[in-house]
Order: sequence, then C-alpha cells, then structure tokens
Amino acid sequence: MTSERAIILLEGDRVSWCDRNGEAVMATAATLPSGRGALVLDDGVHLFRLQDVAGSKGFRIVQRNTDNTAKIIDDMLKQDFIVVLNVAHSADTPGKRSPDGAFIEYNWSRDVCARIAERLKDYGFGVAVVEQPDRNGLDKAVVAINRLTHKRNALCISVHVNAAGDGSRWYDATGWSAYTSVGTTKADTAARFLSRAAYGVLSPKGRSIRANSSDGVSNYERDFYVLRKTACPAVLTENFFQDNRDDVAYLLSEEGREDIVRLHVRGIIDYYQWLAKELAGSR
Repeated sequence: MTSERAIILLEGDRVSWCDRNGEAVMATAATLPSGRGALVLDDGVHLFRLQDVAGSKGFRIVQRNTDNTAKIIDDMLKQDFIVVLNVAHSADTPGKRSPDGAFIEYNWSRDVCARIAERLKDYGFGVAVVEQPDRNGLDKAVVAINRLTHKRNALCISVHVNAAGDGSRWYDATGWSAYTSVGTTKADTAARFLSRAAYGVLSPKGRSIRANSSDGVSNYERDFYVLRKTACPAVLTENFFQDNRDDVAYLLSEEGREDIVRLHVRGIIDYYQWLAKELAGSR
C-alpha cells in the first residue's frame, strides 16, 4: 500500500499516467462496476488498483500487485460477486437417503453448504444459502436464487449426492461428478474448475471422478430445473452415491465432509479468479 498520487489521462481503453517520480506508464484501463471511480491498470507486468481521490485526474494507488495479473482476488470485484449455495431437496422429500436410513441427503447437503459458506466468507466472498421450502418448492428456491443474483456477477452451486437406485438396496456405483445445463455457458467453465479441484482433492485418496472425457475435468449436461431456470451460471455437483456403503461411510465422516468442502471452495475461488480477469480485460 502507498499514498502515491498519479495524474491520469484516459484515451478510450488506454491510459497514460505519471507517478510521483515522473515515470510514464502506458496501460490498459478497466473500469470496475463498483461505482467508486476505481480502475484496474494492467501494463502487462504489474496490476494496479487506483482510487479516485480528487476528481477525474487525481488518483491514489491503493493496491500494487507485482506478481502477475493471473493472481487477482480483488476486494472491489468481490463486492459485485455472490456465490449462492443451493441445498439438495428438502426436509420432507421422500427417499433421498441411504438404504439403512443413516444418510439423509438434505441433512448432509445443508451441513456441507453451511461449511462452504463459512469458508468462502473467510475469504471475503458474499455468500447465500438457499433451501426449497418443501418437496414441491424447487421453483420457489430458483426464484430466490434469481432475486439474489439479479444484475450481479454470480455463481450458483447446487450440492447433491447421487443414487444408482430407488434407495431400497445398496449398489456399487461410485464417483464424483458435475452437471451443467445444455449448451456452452460460463457454467461449463465453473464446472471445469470444480472438476479439477475434485481431481486434486479426491484422486490422491483413491476416490473416483466421473467425467465424460479422459482428462477427468469435463462435466455432464442435463436439463435439470435448477440448472435451466437459474439466470446466473449454475453447476449441480453429485458428491458420490448415497446407496454405496463405502461412499456413505466416507461422506458421513469428518474427513469426507471436509474433502467435499475443500474441493468446492477451491473450484469456486478458481472460477472467481478467472472471472475477475475476464471482467478486467473486457473493460
């Protein structure tokens, strides 16, 4: 941090400025959607965040990143970004549990979403957890998600657990997977980051990733309501199987819960870093 002043001259998306030592710099200017007269200046080597302190020409450097622009986690962009975590199903949804009744998807998803939210808040993110009010209330949950994310950069993650059957017996099916709506959207990018994070967290422990490509990072496409009706990019994760004995034991363990939390947090942060760079480059 420094109190350095600079004189700014904007010319389209280019900016020339002199620091207090008289050194001239040419950079690309990206106006942030903060309403605070802030700019990100990227000269290809450094990342600067400037704040207007005296009208349109006097700026103070409030952040200087000399590492690389790929390492952006910018507080001002975070103010315009929200993560919405959608809890799977509802407390009164029939089924959606292990054959022995020890695992209930709603209870587990609610706990994991709360943990993910707490971790993301520690990183400075705005987070909301949305539940459907009852077994028939998914449409109401989607309305709530769309209200929260209206005119904002946002990402919705719906946290589920898969099933191979109807819950009456155990199966051998296993694996973590991610789903997006049909077509190419930003959600595909988010799903790839989540899948990469899952691969990094789960593969060393011998846990499998279900993917539609050999690299283990490609998501599946489905016409799920929560994916199709949300206005913001949305990903549905299926975190192993509730009718696989080993999966259930793992998901109910502290280790399993924390692994699932870690991969979601890592994937969301990676997506945010990508989005921040995209937004900075488009302005």
